[in-house]
Amino acid sequence: MLKVLHITSNDAKTGGAIAVARLHEALLKAGHHSHILTFADVPVGKTISRVDRSFFWRGVDAVTRRVTDLIALPYLFRFSTPAIWSAIDKIKPDLIHLHWTYSFGIPISMLPALTRRYPLVWTFHDMWAMTGGCTNSMGCERWQSGCGNCPQWNGGLEVSSMHPLRRDSTKDAWLIKQWFFAQAEFAVICPSRWMMDEVQSSPLLKNKPTYHIPNCIDTTFWKPLDKDKCKLALDIPADKYVVLFIGKPSNVFAYPGRRGILVQTLDELARSNIELSRRIVILLIGEGGQDFVHQPYQTISVRTVTSPAMLRICYSAADVLLNPTQFDNFPGVIQEAFACGTPTVASDVGGVPDLVRHMCSGYLARPTQPREFAEGIQRILFKPDLARQLGQSARHIAVEEYDEGTIANQIADAYKNEIVRRNE
Repeated sequence: MLKVLHITSNDAKTGGAIAVARLHEALLKAGHHSHILTFADVPVGKTISRVDRSFFWRGVDAVTRRVTDLIALPYLFRFSTPAIWSAIDKIKPDLIHLHWTYSFGIPISMLPALTRRYPLVWTFHDMWAMTGGCTNSMGCERWQSGCGNCPQWNGGLEVSSMHPLRRDSTKDAWLIKQWFFAQAEFAVICPSRWMMDEVQSSPLLKNKPTYHIPNCIDTTFWKPLDKDKCKLALDIPADKYVVLFIGKPSNVFAYPGRRGILVQTLDELARSNIELSRRIVILLIGEGGQDFVHQPYQTISVRTVTSPAMLRICYSAADVLLNPTQFDNFPGVIQEAFACGTPTVASDVGGVPDLVRHMCSGYLARPTQPREFAEGIQRILFKPDLARQLGQSARHIAVEEYDEGTIANQIADAYKNEIVRRNE
């Protein structure tokens, strides 16, 4: 059995962090020794610990943070590495599984020494490792040639995919990553085929071994429940159609572009079939949903949902999940919906097509075409037999391809390959 150490700087509220926790649990169930080391403020336990930084190191890191923000090179360096080394060496893993380095986690500068001591694989939950600073290139391809002249660097808080910078330092950051990556031996795990293609197009990652291994889900918990009973639990009449829309816990409309597409999609539906629209309930998950009103639709907001059991009820109550994401690697909300047998109308972007196979497990729309989202919703709601077929196919995909036991075996094989490669 393997002893694996997952290192993350993220908390348990984001999709990627949830994926880390699920993989950790899957490995434990498979009999491996799995441990999470985090920089985030999360509950600790027997298999989860935080990097223990003294008052001195916290102060040094605070100064480092101000300096790196001043020179516009955030997240690449930190000086509390002795505390990080102490936490890692205390566990003595067979292999390190890295999940995030930014947000003041493991600094890039530590990678060469870290990979000399331990075999290391790194799951890319977003594009940050390949770019000069953004987690989402938003269609820009400068990351393939060195960044610089970045269209996002001064976007401030309006650009949620990038830490605000004082200058366009993206070329400098890209070159720093290139140098440190060249000195470090690690493998890359890609949750989606799209991410695999992006990694293989990156000059920063030449000759790095890559694996396509999706995120996992417990399909014995995430499963279909009785739809009418779930609607009743949410005070929704059984004869109503439910369109589910999920955002961040802190803000249902936090992701750029999604609110506009939702509103325009609802407008398209109302224009094409006003009677259908009056039978639709929009079920919103995330803060801010309680303020959303759009005639002639009934809207119900359950605000922030932290209970997986409650989320499962919402998925099972829904006739369709609407996910007009403008960028995504391997969206966990679609994975959860599929496991609950709920078809999805989603954007044809990033890794979404790995899950949503057009007219097989859902409906794919171009990300900026609300008419196509509306058409997908109508097809599913108008044709019960099609909806049933799509839901069954979605559930089958979740069980056969993404169940935690299957993925735990795949990732354990990748770990073993990298340990052998390291020892050759």
